[in-house]
Amino acid sequence: MGGLWTNVFNFVTAQWSLVSPDWGRTSRQDRLHVHEPSWHRYVRASESRTIRPVGIVPHLTRGAVTNPWGFINGEGGPAIFDRAEQADEAPSVTVDFGQNTVGILSISFAGSSSASSTLPGENGKNSKDDGYGRPGIRLAFSETLRFLSNVSDFSRSYNGDTITPGSDQIAVPKDPYVWMAKHGCQHRDAADGKGQVCADGLHGFRYLRIYLDALPADSPHAVPYGRVEISNLSLALSAFHGTPDTFKGWFECSDEELTGWWFDGVYTNDLCVDTFRGSEDAEPRGAGSETLEGKVVIHDAPKRDRDPYVGDLAVAALTGYVSHGKGTVSEASRNVLADLAAHQRGDGWIPPASM
Repeated sequence: MGGLWTNVFNFVTAQWSLVSPDWGRTSRQDRLHVHEPSWHRYVRASESRTIRPVGIVPHLTRGAVTNPWGFINGEGGPAIFDRAEQADEAPSVTVDFGQNTVGILSISFAGSSSASSTLPGENGKNSKDDGYGRPGIRLAFSETLRFLSNVSDFSRSYNGDTITPGSDQIAVPKDPYVWMAKHGCQHRDAADGKGQVCADGLHGFRYLRIYLDALPADSPHAVPYGRVEISNLSLALSAFHGTPDTFKGWFECSDEELTGWWFDGVYTNDLCVDTFRGSEDAEPRGAGSETLEGKVVIHDAPKRDRDPYVGDLAVAALTGYVSHGKGTVSEASRNVLADLAAHQRGDGWIPPASM
C-alpha cells in the first residue's frame, strides 16, 4: 500500500513541471487546465498571504457614502463617508472577503476632515477641521451576515482584558496614512491611564462593517461626524497558508461535494495554525504561556479562545499531518505537546490547555 501511495504521489507532483511559470499571476480558475491535478480546485487557500475583499454587500450600504466600491476596485477614487452631524444616519459599508479568514486588517485612508464636505466654512474651507477631534471610524467583524451588527459577533474584549465594546475604533488623521489593526489604543488618559480609541487587533471573519461613528468615551480624540476617504483595505493572513504545493496528502472521489468537505476541513484546520501571541490575541483568561510565546501552535479556533487544547490535537494534529506532512503544521502540534508536558505536575496531571 505504501508503494502505491508513493507512486501516486510521484505521479501527481511530477505534473508541476508541466504547469506554466505564469500560473501564480492568474486566478485559480484560469490556472485549471489538463496538466494540473484536479484536486487543486478544491483547495480553499487564498492566492496570496495578502487578502483583498471580493466585494461589498450593496443592500447593506447606509447613509451618505460616495463610490462605495472605490476601495475594492480602485475605480473612481476613494470611497467617501460623509456625516454632517451626529443626528444623521451613520455612513456604512459592509465588505465581503469571500470566505472566512483570519489576520490583521490594514486600511489606507486618503484623508479626513472633521467637518462634512456639505458644511463649507469661510473661503470654502471646512470651519471645524482643526482644533476638534478627528472623525471616527468603527469596525465590526462577523463570520455571517446573520450575526453582523455594529459590534463584532466576537472580539477578544468579550473574554476579558476589555478595551473595546466589541468594535474596533479609529480616529482618522487629516493626512493620508495606513492604519493596522494592532491590539491596543491610540490614546491613553493621563489621569486614570485608561485607553481611548482602541482596537482588539486580530480577527477571524468573513464580513467587515465600516461606519463613520465614535464612542462618547473616545472624546475628545474622535467625533461621530465629518468626512473620511478610504482608498484601499486588505488583510495580512496570520495563519498557515495551505496552498496546493504544501499538500503531502489529499482526498478526491466522484462526489464533488464530499471532496469539497474534506478540503474545507483542512482549510479550517489551517486557519488554527498560527504563532502564539499571548498578550495580543490569545485567550486573555490565563492562557498565556511564556514557553509558547512566538512559537507556531495549533489553536482551538482562529478567532475565539485561540488557546492550544490537548484534546483538539487528537483530530487537528492528525488532520494536519495527513494533509501537509512534516513541516510547519506538525511542528505546531509538537510545540503544544511539549509545552503541556513541561507543565505536568508531580502527581501526573497534565493541563488541558496552555497556561
